[in-house]
Amino acid sequence: MKRLYFTFLLLTLTCLFAYSQVDVVFTVDLSNETVDPAGAFIAGGHNGWTNGAMSDNGDGTWSATISLNAGDTLEYKFKNGDGDWEDLGAAGCVAGNGNRLYYVPATNDTLGTVCFNSCYACGIEGIQLTVDMSNETIDSAVFIAGEHNGWTNGHMTDNGDGTWSTFIGVATGDTSNYKFKNGVNGWEAFDGDCLSGGAGSDRFVVGPTADSTAATVCFNSCEACTTGGGPVDITFTVDMSNETVDAEGVRLAGSPTGWADTLMTDNADGTWSVTLELTGGETVLYKFKNGSMVWENDPGPCKVGNDNNRQLIVPEMSDSLDAVCFNSCFGCDEIGVILTVDMQFETVSSEGVFLAGAHNGWTDGTMTDNGDGTWTGYFGGMPGDTAEYKFKNGSGVWESFDGDCLIDGNGSNRFVAVPMMGDTTVPAVCFNMCEACVILDSVEVTFRVDMTEETVSVDGVWLANSDAFNDTLMMNMGDSIYAITLLLKAGEEVEYNFRNGLLGFENIIGLPCGEGGLIGNKRVLNVPGFHTVLDAVCFEKCDVCFDPTSVSTAALSNSCMNADGTVTIVFDESQNCDSAPGDLAGLAEIGFHSSGNMWADVIDWNAPTAVSAVNDGNDVFSVTIDPATYYSMDINDIERIMMVFNQGITNPDDEWGSEGKDQDLDEDGSCDDMRLILADLPMCTFDPTTTTSPALKTAGSCYDPTNELVRVRFDDALNCSSAPGELAGMGEIGFHSGADAFNDVVMWNDPGAQTAVNDGNDVFEVIIDPVSYYAGVNNFGDLENIHMVFNQGPSDPDNPWDSEGKDEDAGNCVNLRLIISDIPTCDLTNTIDRELENSLVAIPNPFDSRTVVTFSNPNLDAYEVTLFSLTGQQMRTFHNVNGTTLEIDRNGLPAGMYFLNFRDDDGKIATLKLVVK
Repeated sequence: MKRLYFTFLLLTLTCLFAYSQVDVVFTVDLSNETVDPAGAFIAGGHNGWTNGAMSDNGDGTWSATISLNAGDTLEYKFKNGDGDWEDLGAAGCVAGNGNRLYYVPATNDTLGTVCFNSCYACGIEGIQLTVDMSNETIDSAVFIAGEHNGWTNGHMTDNGDGTWSTFIGVATGDTSNYKFKNGVNGWEAFDGDCLSGGAGSDRFVVGPTADSTAATVCFNSCEACTTGGGPVDITFTVDMSNETVDAEGVRLAGSPTGWADTLMTDNADGTWSVTLELTGGETVLYKFKNGSMVWENDPGPCKVGNDNNRQLIVPEMSDSLDAVCFNSCFGCDEIGVILTVDMQFETVSSEGVFLAGAHNGWTDGTMTDNGDGTWTGYFGGMPGDTAEYKFKNGSGVWESFDGDCLIDGNGSNRFVAVPMMGDTTVPAVCFNMCEACVILDSVEVTFRVDMTEETVSVDGVWLANSDAFNDTLMMNMGDSIYAITLLLKAGEEVEYNFRNGLLGFENIIGLPCGEGGLIGNKRVLNVPGFHTVLDAVCFEKCDVCFDPTSVSTAALSNSCMNADGTVTIVFDESQNCDSAPGDLAGLAEIGFHSSGNMWADVIDWNAPTAVSAVNDGNDVFSVTIDPATYYSMDINDIERIMMVFNQGITNPDDEWGSEGKDQDLDEDGSCDDMRLILADLPMCTFDPTTTTSPALKTAGSCYDPTNELVRVRFDDALNCSSAPGELAGMGEIGFHSGADAFNDVVMWNDPGAQTAVNDGNDVFEVIIDPVSYYAGVNNFGDLENIHMVFNQGPSDPDNPWDSEGKDEDAGNCVNLRLIISDIPTCDLTNTIDRELENSLVAIPNPFDSRTVVTFSNPNLDAYEVTLFSLTGQQMRTFHNVNGTTLEIDRNGLPAGMYFLNFRDDDGKIATLKLVVK
């Protein structure tokens, strides 16, 4: 449907969401309790507060899986036996009545284990954190994201006074980083001494010895918000280019000055300015004056009341207002455009309605609520220009519709031709429509069906089988589209079918678009209150027919466009054509045989300039190309990329023995070439919940399921651009990591911590055994991801965080993430001799002139021992060291840190850090 009746749609989606079932796993730790012989129970609103049985996991914890309605809010408690209810007091996980509180998500969930009678895991203390949003416009809700929840959007509670609160759990003495967020994307970004690493980095908190409450802070600040609005400097500027300036100069008069004149300064370019100290948040009225007698008095959208005063709600920060022309709301060289949108068919966001366009860089421009369901906004445009714009319901809901008021068809922008003279007022329009909001008793509805996949009967195509109208022959509109327009009663529910010939009733595939009927299946339409044209649906389908000339192949649906104009093509082998020859699964890389547009300018898979698609370990192959360069075409001339994949790289003698192709449109099992329509492509985004950080994945990180080892490789060239300091050139760097969302953290300076070694090209590598490295990982198969940052810890233990390796996220630096299922497998051997490394001791260390290194060597093995500087320079080598001690004399070594590496005949190594005073 081109124009939807949004209230009905919203209610429908809400109902579908509210009644979808999800499975949630609850786990309680009773290690600190004497467990009742009856076991543990969970009771709550889901089961009428009866005893729901939990299963003993054998490690002190008990679990239960419960099916819940997505979107519900659940209150519950755990019980030790039949009568021992939890007593949580006023802890952070409870409702006002002392029950635990859980907001049921839209997908299955597994809650973290909590201690009986606590909101947190056993041994963890709670901290209440509160952020003051008084100076912000709230974007849907406020969240907390940090190491405690894997940097996901954690729910916060609105206290009703501008502040939002939550509780997090942190082990005593541990440091946990976090940030507040305004909406799902509004990360804090500021500087202050409450941050862990300087401007733009994270807030942090140290785990207390008992539950505690942190001081309330202002969003984007280390301090509390100032109350009542603080003093701010606001600069006003008026352009007098169209006026003869009075000899007395230009003045500003208004409520801040008791309407007394304040002389403005001549900027010598036709404009005059003055700066006033005002109070943030207050509303002021003012006017400009030409001399002491000539007041502005022309009306305009920026002026209020019978006196046509200008109005300003003073911002909370100092600001310079845009220059405006005397007696105008716009610049002297601009024409004013005044727009009104009618929101009567919408549920208006609490944020209000916004006007975004080329005039304000597509940011959220404030509109005025007229009190009758309409909102008005305005901007200035250059005479003769075509100005593009859209209305927004809140900060997140853009208009998206079709109509002749759009500059470039469905989903594009509204436009207005700016006149050459005189401000213009555009008639009010309905949100998501070209026309004004009018609810009609009867409306014209155009039904359309696409017969592309059918052989049309000689008797034609019919709209049929409804109580609301008789069977009606449809008109052939060309391109296999048949249509008919009927006059129907607004608000009624209409059941209907399409029919191919006199007896060819539809048998609809799937049923999200219809209800069961006596003959075939019925489509259902709730007739809207306005004229509408329905989408041309495919005969016997709920969706449109697949158009190979305008729709990308489904197997390429995860492909995307990069910011630099390159295209990342992602082929999912699981959606390969059923009858394609051979099998591409398991191949490390496959041939990419492609062309720009309809197989012109073909690049053969074995051409000298050809690239191949690489397997990510899950039979999803990807390749990134610059289309213009690759096909020697102007990028504006490339509409689509045609392609097939083959096993050419793997088997050049039989390259077409296995192919990746598209399922044929008529579903007869034949295979077609694949198509990627460039206009379909979204921008590539890094999703840290499903994708390994690029700095790790592209550097060659991998895992060995046989030996249960993980190789973490970090490419410093992809370090976050705003990360502090520089890691390049360092011999090794600290590896500060945790398994699954920074649980069981191994700090860079822990006794058993490993370091990442530079390969000479600023790619740092470390191989770890996660089961032994992270205390909470008992089974390699249970490991999902590793969170980490790198730092210069070993190089400068006094300032380990002056240089960091982190991930880029929209200009911010976040922790790196390596997802096991997202990286390829490889064969690894653990090159660290942990037993030898743990036995290495140097006395003294640091040393002035000499130190003695002792180590365990029960078999008197022979080692090659090398002393390296921080930059990787080889300083000394000791051959055939086969005892249990090694003396090292300073002999001119400069002061600083060094690494002493032991290597045996099998290639295993152990490292000891030495410091020369």
